[in-house]
Amino acid sequence: MSLAQKFTKKMTASMGQVHEVNSMANVPAKVLEIAKGLKIEPKAVAAGGLKKLSWGKMAVEYRSAEISDVLGISMPGYGIAETGTLVFGSSKEDPASLNFIPEFSIAILKMSVMVETSEEVWAALVEKGKMPRTLNMISGPSKTGDIEQ
Repeated sequence: MSLAQKFTKKMTASMGQVHEVNSMANVPAKVLEIAKGLKIEPKAVAAGGLKKLSWGKMAVEYRSAEISDVLGISMPGYGIAETGTLVFGSSKEDPASLNFIPEFSIAILKMSVMVETSEEVWAALVEKGKMPRTLNMISGPSKTGDIEQ
């Protein structure tokens, strides 16, 4: 089984959704399709690393998320196939708020950052020699009600 197949199996088991596109150029159309399916406005806050994409009908702002934002789009630094986990390091360009404040979150995960295990993430971070401000590992969707019952 490929890393992508393992990741998808684990992510969907934790109630997350996985949508595949064959290039970064196709990401905006897929995000717009997802927003339409959710019946939300085609606007979002996004990570700075996504500025190079042509968003077309999607209104995208590059900033930290606020309570009024409905959709956040971010790019995890890693995806862990073993657990279906997205690993987000925060920075000025990639605020952690994008993954927690908006009601809906879309993560753009490149296959080039997919690893088998969490140990590979730690090894890669040590090799880079610089840790992000925060490191968040997310395995599937969550809402405040999940915590508060």
